[in-house]
Amino acid sequence: MPSLNKHSLHNNMKIYNYIKKNTLAFWISIVYVALGGVVACSLYPEDPLHGSWFKWGFLFTLPVNIIGFAHRLANGKEYYPVVIIQVIVFVPTFILVAKLIAKKRNKNSTRK
Repeated sequence: MPSLNKHSLHNNMKIYNYIKKNTLAFWISIVYVALGGVVACSLYPEDPLHGSWFKWGFLFTLPVNIIGFAHRLANGKEYYPVVIIQVIVFVPTFILVAKLIAKKRNKNSTRK
């Protein structure tokens, strides 16, 4: 079991505090990327969740799903790589949404 030193504990607290500070961005990102994962796993008509909603889900989640869709088109039936891709895509999505929300908050607070 790896030992935790002061440096790694400090980094973990920084991440925890960043998430705590940006809770809204965290949840928006989780829902958006998870929905994208479901859409990517519903690509083919024989997939369990494939339905008439697919084309709208595809268009709505395309920015976070382009790699997941490409993988599904290339490798067909494998779902687990799509989950790994979506976890990786979540990180920049969360950071981007957090920055956008912070920018909007700063803009609104300077108007008052």
